[in-house]
Amino acid sequence: MNTRAANALQCVEDLALKSFVAACCARRQMKVEVGASSRVAELEERVSALQREKNEHEASLASVRIRAETYIKQLEEARGWAQAAEEAAKVSEDRL
Repeated sequence: MNTRAANALQCVEDLALKSFVAACCARRQMKVEVGASSRVAELEERVSALQREKNEHEASLASVRIRAETYIKQLEEARGWAQAAEEAAKVSEDRL
């Protein structure tokens, strides 16, 4: 009879140890999952911030591009005036 009791006690101890190990593993897994989900949230927030920054830079770039095109047109117009003035000056010199 002592053997049966000792065997039952050993089984109970084994089950208790297995339960303890399973609880530790579950706790660790939960920590990992919580950490992963908070990391995902941080990354989503970062992506959102970068998207807003990108949109701001694109708007700024569009504005700069429009100004550059305006300046190019003004320069081309000024070049045309300068060439016309040079030609007029040549014609005046040729007449003299």
